[in-house]
Amino acid sequence: MGRVVEMGSRLGTPVVIGKMRVVPVARALIVRWAGGAWVWRRPLRVLVSDEKASRVIPIRDINRCIQVAAAVAALALGILVGRIHRAQKGEAADE
Repeated sequence: MGRVVEMGSRLGTPVVIGKMRVVPVARALIVRWAGGAWVWRRPLRVLVSDEKASRVIPIRDINRCIQVAAAVAALALGILVGRIHRAQKGEAADE
């Protein structure tokens, strides 16, 4: 069956616009099992080339930034609620 989990960069379909060639690049995580596979991709960069030069344009994944910010906020809120709850329990025990 081959590899069960595979991660790496994948080139997308090249697009030719005038004299420029644009190739998207994505990072892919592939998990395979007997009944199928799960594929998750996120954009990394775009390769742009013409007859004079080539350049790489990085893509900032805003969704990933939002997900990380939401996870950090949820963790901070959980810690805050836990501390408030413990402080209230302590006050109730003192009475």
